[in-house]
Amino acid sequence: MFRQAARALAGGRSVILDASWTSGARRQEALGLAAATQSRLLQWRCVATRATAEARLARRLARGEDASDADATIARAMAQAADAWPEATVVDTEGPRRRRWPPPWA
Repeated sequence: MFRQAARALAGGRSVILDASWTSGARRQEALGLAAATQSRLLQWRCVATRATAEARLARRLARGEDASDADATIARAMAQAADAWPEATVVDTEGPRRRRWPPPWA
């Protein structure tokens, strides 16, 4: 993911690195990539209640169309092991999607 992002950034394109980002060390790698490519890095942490997240995971798994193998057990373990991320902008994803313009990070 980082190699592909570096190529795109070097070519003047914007990228979104969509991942769980529970590891502070991996986030530091992303910061290093942004610095090396003189890119602006925006960090967002999407949050929802455990019940909402688990219901969404169950629906995605039931459809069988998701590349992720995460289920509720994996999600709980990841949440428990996650490093603190105070520098991220928290995005409340509890409710249904709404279109907002300008977006909250603009």
